[in-house]
Amino acid sequence: MLRITAKDNPRTLIFRLEGRLEGPWVRELEQCWHSMLTSPNPPAVRVDLTGVTYIDAAGKARLAQMQEQGAELIAGDCVTKAVVAEIAEEMSIARSSNGKENQNDTTARESNPTDQRKADHSRTPGRRVGSVRRQRSH
Repeated sequence: MLRITAKDNPRTLIFRLEGRLEGPWVRELEQCWHSMLTSPNPPAVRVDLTGVTYIDAAGKARLAQMQEQGAELIAGDCVTKAVVAEIAEEMSIARSSNGKENQNDTTARESNPTDQRKADHSRTPGRRVGSVRRQRSH
């Protein structure tokens, strides 16, 4: 179950969510969101997640859309803060990629391919960076 409380004042609209943001409650949040933001000059929007105990994938996607449309997400506990951080990171990655690779990254890889290979190996668990030299005894 999810409780949605909308507190509307002239400058800010605050959606306070309490409970589990999952399943049919995601759709309910979407309907509330659209019904409250019908004015031509919508106020700043904050979504207070301090009372949320669980967020499923659909809930996370809905929050990402709300943030993309300008909402500020307010988190209280570690888990919710982590979800908000993931949303922000995914938005940042989406903005920076937009089908284009960062030109500085491309230039760095072209200028020193060895460094890129080392970086690739360091991200692979269980693989060793560098090489081992064996000396032969005569």
